[in-house]
Amino acid sequence: MSTIDPLPPPPDPSDSASIFNSKAFAFFGALPAFQEQTNVVAGEMEDNRDEAAQSVIDAAAEHAAAEASALIAQGAATTAAMNAGAASWVSGSYVTGAVAYSPSNGLIYRRKAPGGASPTDPAADPTNWNVAVIAAPVYRPETGASANAEVNVDHGLRYAGAQELVMPAAPAVGDIFWVRVENGRTDSYLTTGGAKINGEVMATLTLDDPYAALACRYTGSSYGWSI
Repeated sequence: MSTIDPLPPPPDPSDSASIFNSKAFAFFGALPAFQEQTNVVAGEMEDNRDEAAQSVIDAAAEHAAAEASALIAQGAATTAAMNAGAASWVSGSYVTGAVAYSPSNGLIYRRKAPGGASPTDPAADPTNWNVAVIAAPVYRPETGASANAEVNVDHGLRYAGAQELVMPAAPAVGDIFWVRVENGRTDSYLTTGGAKINGEVMATLTLDDPYAALACRYTGSSYGWSI
């Protein structure tokens, strides 16, 4: 960091006229350089403050990413075990949460609520089927003030201010998404649309941990989203 040269001694009322004038000229003559050096140091201090603040945000993002990765791995392992016995889809009736793989593309799908007849290949029927999570979900950084959560997506909150993530409006049992706080804030929040979270009706859930990393799975109307 730059330095500031000390000012010369100021004049003193007890000084003789010649000494007083000499000190005064020297003191006031040094002020322009003093001002310039002070401004330089102030600018460097501001830059250091900004760098420190960014370091805090970066550390929070890395911490959140590590926790989210652990949650994702756990969720993927659980879902993979569930999907291991998936059979090829055939036209028929499927209960909510049933899994089957599409004969057209080989991907595994999970039946949405309320279940029932399925005359159409899941690959061509997104109204009634979701692609099942069989690996790490797609990561999506969210940079706007508000974003919509999507099933099987890992959402990273990066907006500079308080950020809203709107939970899926019509989830099926077993639907899951992830959210992690990456902006270091404690005032971002989930909007539920009236659904329950952990059995309680709430309009919003504030993410008051700057390192929050959550897996949100829908369990049904009685308990709602399990977090």
